Amino acid sequence: MSGHILIVEDDAALCQLFERMLASQGYEVTLAYDGSQALATIQQKLPDLIILDMLLPYISGYDVIRAIRADEALKHILIIAATASTIAQNMPETAEADLLLMKPIGLFELRTMVARLLQQSPAQ
Repeated sequence: MSGHILIVEDDAALCQLFERMLASQGYEVTLAYDGSQALATIQQKLPDLIILDMLLPYISGYDVIRAIRADEALKHILIIAATASTIAQNMPETAEADLLLMKPIGLFELRTMVARLLQQSPAQ
């Protein structure tokens, strides 16, 4: 497997767990712990896929999706939105994600969905 994945999650332990699992699958993984850090990281190096918690400090995952989808140079980036909130399923920004996963997310489920999305991506 190959590809650059940005994990945006304010729970540091969960973020690092996802990082270890995805890195062991051969992905290059970058971490961000809030929305503003995510947007800055994207400007430095474009990821192929973002795993994005929707409830983040400073700039929410909803705002991150809005910013990415509004930018012609970024809108191709695959996004997996992650939330524990059932309300998020009905938010318009969530519909702009390529996939919505409800927390808690199993490692097998995440690994499978990441591989599937990256295989389907024309950039891969």
